[in-house]
Amino acid sequence: MRNTVVATQCMVMASAYLFYLVRPLEAWTLLSSVSMKLQLLFGSPNRIPTQWRELSVRVYWNALLFESDLLAELDLPHSGIVNFEELVDLPGGFEEEDEDDGEEEDGDQNETEERRIARKYQGSSRPVDSQLAVRRDELWYFLAEIALRRLLNRVSHIIYQKDSTHTLASLGPIASELDFQLSQWYDSLPRPVQFPLTSKPISNPVQTVLRLRYNACRTIIYRPYILAVFENEQAGADPGVKESCRRCLDATLRQLEHVTSHREGHLPYLWQGALSMVSQTLLIMGATMSPTLSTLLPPASQIDAIIAEVVNEVERYAHLAPSLKLSAEIIRDAERRRQICLRSANMCL
Repeated sequence: MRNTVVATQCMVMASAYLFYLVRPLEAWTLLSSVSMKLQLLFGSPNRIPTQWRELSVRVYWNALLFESDLLAELDLPHSGIVNFEELVDLPGGFEEEDEDDGEEEDGDQNETEERRIARKYQGSSRPVDSQLAVRRDELWYFLAEIALRRLLNRVSHIIYQKDSTHTLASLGPIASELDFQLSQWYDSLPRPVQFPLTSKPISNPVQTVLRLRYNACRTIIYRPYILAVFENEQAGADPGVKESCRRCLDATLRQLEHVTSHREGHLPYLWQGALSMVSQTLLIMGATMSPTLSTLLPPASQIDAIIAEVVNEVERYAHLAPSLKLSAEIIRDAERRRQICLRSANMCL
């Protein structure tokens, strides 16, 4: 296949199709080829025709988002596409091709280019203003996804490096700064895509997905504190550690209170959402058996109901892929063992 912007677009769309089919490894194989083509294209940006530059930017950021999501779940090699993120522009609006302008009436010359593009939506019966609003919302959503993914990549790089030597003391300022950046991201969201921070369900799928990603990021920032208490229960006696654990558990529960919301969104979210549900639920299961962490959780009956709902939801996905079937077995067995341990502990009291 030729190394053109259109070729990379076709391959990204094919990888998206594989994500829909819950075939992440095959999607990653395609994305590796996309990454190589994009690195060659952006290595000599003057070779990209002007009319294809905006498309090339959007293809790049989609490929980066897909690969980052895969690397967050699977231990796969990095393609190197992330090295270009400071060099590639952020997505903007598409410019109308000059040859299309000949069809316009003289009286329409004062009409904005954005409105003319909106009028040409294929078969759309929406008013022009409504179409423009949709286009703006889609672009804001895309930009919000890019900004949050870059923050998530920084979190993974800073906190979860394999050779990391962070202690709880050194981790404090880092977690605070990353949480501050997450709050800045939220505060900068345009109103159409800004979600409420409450736990109530949202009817807007864009806001639903962004809220899930927001809470996932907050969980990842503070998760080392939970793991530290798992290793040493006495670490939870420190007020700062306990507060960080509370923030982590609160964000985790926000992701599990309405598990069907993980069906919202686009592309990899069903597969990634299922794996996220499993990992977050295992974290909550562990917390219920910790004397320190269990005091930070809602009543046991509420936790049991949340876990049962997650188990049922993941089992719904089990037939889609072997990894999801295994995840369903793991979480079901973990819950069975947790109940046995809790009953044994109660009998000893």
